[in-house]
Amino acid sequence: MVVGTLLVTRLRVDEGIAAFHKAIAIAPNDSRPYQGLAFMLMNLHRSEEAIEVWRDLLKRIPNDRNAHGKLGSMLMVAKKYSEAIPHLEAVIDADVLPGSPVRVQLGVAYLGAGETAKAADMFKKAVETGTVPACLNEIAYTLAEHNLNLQDAQVYAEKAVQAEEIASSESTLEAQGDGADRHKWSLASYWDTLGWVHFRQGNLEKAEKYVRASWMLGQTAVVADHLGQIYEKQGKKPSAIQMYAAALAADNGVHQSENTETRRRLVALAGTKARADSAIVEAREHISQGRTVKVIGVGKHYGSANLLILFSAGPKVEQVKFVSGAEELRVAEKAITAAKFDLPFPDDGPTRVVRSATLFCSQISGCMLALDPVSNSR
Repeated sequence: MVVGTLLVTRLRVDEGIAAFHKAIAIAPNDSRPYQGLAFMLMNLHRSEEAIEVWRDLLKRIPNDRNAHGKLGSMLMVAKKYSEAIPHLEAVIDADVLPGSPVRVQLGVAYLGAGETAKAADMFKKAVETGTVPACLNEIAYTLAEHNLNLQDAQVYAEKAVQAEEIASSESTLEAQGDGADRHKWSLASYWDTLGWVHFRQGNLEKAEKYVRASWMLGQTAVVADHLGQIYEKQGKKPSAIQMYAAALAADNGVHQSENTETRRRLVALAGTKARADSAIVEAREHISQGRTVKVIGVGKHYGSANLLILFSAGPKVEQVKFVSGAEELRVAEKAITAAKFDLPFPDDGPTRVVRSATLFCSQISGCMLALDPVSNSR
């Protein structure tokens, strides 16, 4: 196994895989070489091969809990729900974490396999173990996607949003890192889920408020598609076209197969494929423009600077911190506080969000400040 790992780290992948297979052949009843090979294949994004390795391990050691759990999770990602169910059921009695993530996964699998009664029961059991926001959000979104138990979905989504908004209220410019980034991504995800539940219930005004706030914070393809559907339902055709195009532009071709419905809706509204393609090109510019504001009152300076900005509901700029760049741009902090940002907060919760930003100043055109995409936060 050590040889296989070393070979892979030196980019001799095929030789490394062969070494792991040799180790398995020597000790076919030892779970360790199977696990090492499976994890290595997962890291190489060779999921189908990793799935087969986990299957091979279970043929030798049928009661290996780790293998059941990993295989069940991988089959869930592959949307092979019926195949995932027995593996998740095999580890359900060991699911003692608050929020019961395995029960949540199993509920999603039951829904995917069409077993709605089992799914509802499993979700309730998961909630009974503790109200972890991420698990509540997963349950709420799954119910909304299947248009089931929407009242329960709303309760779960609201609890997740409330908990994350309270947690984000502790955000400061001094305490940055993975935790701060997690709050931003969680807020964007949970706001979208709650908005999507409202959409399923026909509450279009609330749906727009939450999903638009999610889009302006995270700018992910799935949220843009949701907002497009909301605008289309409201009869706002130009806005719907723009958001469907934004969904495809934000996707950057990575998950185009998942966006076939988005493209179909865009072409239907735009009228022709050519107009749809043109809208996508324009959307790429709109996405960055949505994060950019003009800053007035800095004076005639030239250069750029990296900043951190703390926002609260309003949006209100509570604090600006100069990180690096042209020293003369430190004077811009007061002007940035007075700038008008399109960063909506969907409710009156105690939410606070830290965004990294770049300030560009020219003696001719003045100063423009661009909020960095959340995925690029420093």
